[in-house]
Amino acid sequence: MSDRDKLRSLKISSLDGRTIRGIYEPDLETGVNGGTRIVECQDCGFFNDDLLVSKDLSSSHGTVKCGFCMGNNTLIKSFDDESLGSRSQYLMFLIDTSSDPSDLGTLVTHLINSLDKLKTLENCKIAIVSMDGCGNVIVHSTLSTKSNYIFTISNSKIERNLKTLDINYFMKHMPDDINEIWKEPSDTFINILKSLQSSYEKTARDKKRCKRATGLSQFICSTICVKFKIKNPIILNFLTGPCTKGAGKVLSRDKKEHIRQFHNLNKNPKLFNESYNFYKKLREMFPSFIYEYFMSSLDQVGVLEQSPLLYRPSSLYQFNNYSESRFKECWDWYLQMRQSYSITDVKITVKVTSGIALKSLNYVLQSEDRKPLMNYGYVVNYNCLSLPFELSLLNSNKYVTDYIQFQLQFYQKGRRNVRIHSLPINSDFRMKSVNNYRLDVDIPWLAKSLAYNNLTSNNFKSPEVNQLKTMINRYTKVIYSNVKGSKVEPLEYLYNLERSILLLTRNVTPDERTIFSHLILYSKSMVSLSVCKPKVVSFRDGKQILMSITQETFNQNLSSCIDGGDFIAVRYSSENEEDTTMARSYATTLRQRNIGYLIPLYIDTIIGKSQDRYLKSKLLPLNNQSTTVLNTEDMSFEQFVNNLKSTKGKTK
Repeated sequence: MSDRDKLRSLKISSLDGRTIRGIYEPDLETGVNGGTRIVECQDCGFFNDDLLVSKDLSSSHGTVKCGFCMGNNTLIKSFDDESLGSRSQYLMFLIDTSSDPSDLGTLVTHLINSLDKLKTLENCKIAIVSMDGCGNVIVHSTLSTKSNYIFTISNSKIERNLKTLDINYFMKHMPDDINEIWKEPSDTFINILKSLQSSYEKTARDKKRCKRATGLSQFICSTICVKFKIKNPIILNFLTGPCTKGAGKVLSRDKKEHIRQFHNLNKNPKLFNESYNFYKKLREMFPSFIYEYFMSSLDQVGVLEQSPLLYRPSSLYQFNNYSESRFKECWDWYLQMRQSYSITDVKITVKVTSGIALKSLNYVLQSEDRKPLMNYGYVVNYNCLSLPFELSLLNSNKYVTDYIQFQLQFYQKGRRNVRIHSLPINSDFRMKSVNNYRLDVDIPWLAKSLAYNNLTSNNFKSPEVNQLKTMINRYTKVIYSNVKGSKVEPLEYLYNLERSILLLTRNVTPDERTIFSHLILYSKSMVSLSVCKPKVVSFRDGKQILMSITQETFNQNLSSCIDGGDFIAVRYSSENEEDTTMARSYATTLRQRNIGYLIPLYIDTIIGKSQDRYLKSKLLPLNNQSTTVLNTEDMSFEQFVNNLKSTKGKTK
């Protein structure tokens, strides 16, 4: 593997020469793979590639010397790509039918139209479970609608056993012909979808939210998968509102209870904690199950409460309704990912030599030999693998080389694969690392660490948040001490990070912050960088001009493309100009490059229109005048820099 490939997959940074922070983003097209016969050392467990293996030809036994621990291996254990044959893919569709008939009809039409694409998935089998607005969960049989089986949350025994997650109770009450719910994509799938009826009118007359039993529905889906001993099942949640009944409840049915804000959860956390703990136990019961979401709702669905289920790179989408063109775009992309980019049985093992200690790593599960191990099971798009990590250097000898190695194993298209990415911590790095920073590492590391905390903590004022805020302040001061003259560009990243919804709880809903945190954690580093400092490319007479986000930039009438990480915007004064065509073409290229599990939102607006004004308010750094006019608590960029001037040199 070339040095360039190593740097592309493993990037590290350090401020003090002792603590190293980095991002691991494996490029599956590079790295050592089975074709080069990777040798695993019997002593230290490192995999050795051709650059590190040295064969002792003078020995009659024929040994291989490990390049990490220098131990001799008399028995060569190598890893080759292994053909495992085809496997079945199980997709469980959980469809909420309590939306209005037109929205449900649009969803059904899109799903029916995707039948041919579903057929192309390797050994795909589908089952359908629906829930209505009356508290019923319907397990749909492929035999006939008369064979459907219904669980209702109004049954006190069901509600009680759901609360305790008594899987044995639900297993005993599954219908005898439960085997008939799984089928390959076929006309039977179409017939079941066409039989779905909206329960919206029944509940709308009550002038209350519908009786939606989301927790019961998800537990029923999971129980069915357990009964069939399915490995890595995918449960696709098509939800249209919050759970209002039974375990997992988010809101009461009373519409006078408005959309939750963080201050509501802080004042009355009981309901939240009960729901959060229910989903936490659900994840612990079914650790290999994958829950993916396509939500159509202007109300909050309860994504924050369900965040324990979002602990792996998976799909999480929200739309105003299923009639949005964006839903079809995202659903089509999801099927394409499953066909071309998904990997299963994903395991990442981390090895370090004796001079390094691994301090933190997200979602660590210990393997039998105590090696740090991430067991993702399934990843919808291998481009979503982005792992922040932190190391401590134990060896102070500047002339000693230590190593960190990521060992990625996965299954794709009938073969088991391995990718090995190793990086040396050598004297050159140690001598240059003190008070040094890399924005392309530090900003994504901070953003992903905040996102990870948001997804794994139900304490909105946790000590971890304060520690991260302190760390951001320290980074900011170190960067400011290295900024020369009037160059403030590096500070803009940290200013925007501090005012992002990763940290703020004002003017943002709990669901909105959870969805955004999931996006940041499971997207490439460049998305975090663009979120913290959007990039603007303007076009004048066919030439590209790289510009900064300033009032002056927005005052110009140039056709421009803005990369905001989770969105791509094109703004222009004239629809028919050649520069506008070039800006749109550039936007298309960016969207394709930035695609992970999520396609960036596309905004197309004429300069001065409402969407353009919204972009300006969202992107422009606040100045002292605007903070006064808007009466906002947010700090202006000038005040942010002035605070740094007053504390210059104080980096502890």
